[in-house]
Amino acid sequence: MGASNARGYEKITTFDQYRTMRKVDSDRIQSFHMQALRRILGIRWYDKVSNAVVNERTKLPDVPSLIDDRRHSLFGHICRLPENTPASQALQLSIEAHTGTPPAADV
Repeated sequence: MGASNARGYEKITTFDQYRTMRKVDSDRIQSFHMQALRRILGIRWYDKVSNAVVNERTKLPDVPSLIDDRRHSLFGHICRLPENTPASQALQLSIEAHTGTPPAADV
């Protein structure tokens, strides 16, 4: 599998990285990822190749962990932004809404 194919595939599979991921979502994404890798490698169902062997051949991380890493990276980036930026304000409002804290009044 060429490097350009892997990068293009990675962009396609991680487009929805900012939505909360449930176990069902994670399993479906991983299943799609394995199907796509098998198709790229030319592995058919009757070849009886395990997912571990496919992962060993491609040396690519699983997509749910890649999405988690990028989500955490984005969260860290937004936390380091100045408080007056829209992204930082949106994060603060989201945290307050989730915890039930009323928003601070403008002074």
